[in-house]
Amino acid sequence: MLRAQCLVEITPGFAGTNSLVAAPAAVSPAAPCGTGIVPWGPHVWPFPGLSGCATFAFPWLYKEEVQELPLLLARLCPQHSFAMDGLNVSIAFFFLVFGLCQLFRWLSKRLLSPGTHGCLAREFAGSFQLCMSCLELRMLMDIGPWGGGFGLDVVLTLFFLLSAVHGASLDGASANPAVSLQEFLLLESSLATTGAKLLAQGVGAGTGWALTRLYWSWELTQLHFIQNLIAPECSSSIHTSLPHAAFLEGSCSFLLHLILLKLRQSHPLYRVPALAATVTFLTYAAGPYTGAFFNPALATAATFHCSGSSFWAYIQVYWLGPLAGMLAALLLFQGNIPRLFQKNLLYSQKSKYKVPKAKVTAQAEGDKPQKKRKGGKSNAEPRA
Repeated sequence: MLRAQCLVEITPGFAGTNSLVAAPAAVSPAAPCGTGIVPWGPHVWPFPGLSGCATFAFPWLYKEEVQELPLLLARLCPQHSFAMDGLNVSIAFFFLVFGLCQLFRWLSKRLLSPGTHGCLAREFAGSFQLCMSCLELRMLMDIGPWGGGFGLDVVLTLFFLLSAVHGASLDGASANPAVSLQEFLLLESSLATTGAKLLAQGVGAGTGWALTRLYWSWELTQLHFIQNLIAPECSSSIHTSLPHAAFLEGSCSFLLHLILLKLRQSHPLYRVPALAATVTFLTYAAGPYTGAFFNPALATAATFHCSGSSFWAYIQVYWLGPLAGMLAALLLFQGNIPRLFQKNLLYSQKSKYKVPKAKVTAQAEGDKPQKKRKGGKSNAEPRA
């Protein structure tokens, strides 16, 4: 028995152009999917849950067309929209990542010295957890609204919850080079400790990126299939001019660090939701233009390998921008940068125990009669 299936094939067009050709085909259910479609060596991937296949001839030669494939499939086969099982798999992935990182923190706290645990293990676990969670979540934000059947509100709610869980489970780690440098400028950590934290954050983010790519290659859901298809030919997250992008990343970092400095002594019950709401809002506002990373380690692992922008452009936007925002927030909050200079440039240092002027005047007036009485008493004494 034959049944209609959705086939997508990339073929050379006329006049040397490339074109995507999609058409329903009558294929036997027992026949191998896509066999013999393209005689010069097709690449065939089945869609789990879809009654059809996708056939690509040398997809690395047709980067733009392959990146447009998800939208094309959604238009051609609307009855086969990707189900919510992709979201459920991603939620299970988040739980697995958080569980593994918590287990690693518990073991490192028991087996390692306090210095090694604080400088290396906690920062590695925090960056690893943050990188894997953010990469999976950004995949949902890019593909989920049209491919998974859920809107942006679902993704933003999930982003807020993940940010709150991440902030509550860091165990004192920052997982952000800008925050580690801020602690160094506040004289809260030494140069060696800061360097060890930066190294652990870079290794954690790189390891998280590599394992997330491996997880996508398993293609457990349709969303992962699409992401694995377009991941090797990813494009830059900078979708605006270079000065504007650097200004946006710096502004996001400025607001985040200002709130972080303001709430650093607050109870975690209030600090964690406030920071999670701030990060969610900044991601929603600046995400379409720069990706809203405001974390140099995370941006390096997530987007530096993508084409479309130069390495110097990435450095300006994702490193210099957040660091400038951090310095501006620290200077505005403190009035000085303790590591560089002690003089307060913005706020005058007033005495904490200043006596009100009225009391000083009253006290001075009260002392005068007492002196007169003492003088009078001494004059009344007989002389020898």
